[in-house]
Amino acid sequence: MFSGTERSLDSEQWLINTTDLLKAARIPDENQVEVAKIQLKDVARSWWLAEEARLEKPITWDQFSKGFYERFFLAIAQKEMEEQFIRLQQLNRSVDEYAAEFQRLSRFAPYMVSDEEKRASRFQHGLKMDIQLFLIPHQFKTYSQVLFIAREVE
Repeated sequence: MFSGTERSLDSEQWLINTTDLLKAARIPDENQVEVAKIQLKDVARSWWLAEEARLEKPITWDQFSKGFYERFFLAIAQKEMEEQFIRLQQLNRSVDEYAAEFQRLSRFAPYMVSDEEKRASRFQHGLKMDIQLFLIPHQFKTYSQVLFIAREVE
């Protein structure tokens, strides 16, 4: 369970774990915030109750997670994660390992992946050169297309 006094990285891990849990349990979009709220305590619970009172309903998971990051993930840590995303390359990772890190870090640079085409292009540019060379002539427009083909090429 999350306590508002934990470090930024613990905050990120809580949000990742909660997001995974909501997906695995197939919690409907309209119930996700309520389910997450149950886990909050101390400073985090007080913060959310104040946020909930001021936000227009219904509150989406995206609104909740953005607010959560702004409040509990230190600005300097957010900037560092953004820099990591900017420098992110596949290197010696598998395509799936690279994709997981890409997903994790992309939330810190949303302007770089603001639509499907930007997301696909940014992901493709971080792949190993031999995979990139295979993808270049195809000009895929979506992240899922690039990911699928990158897995096949690998």
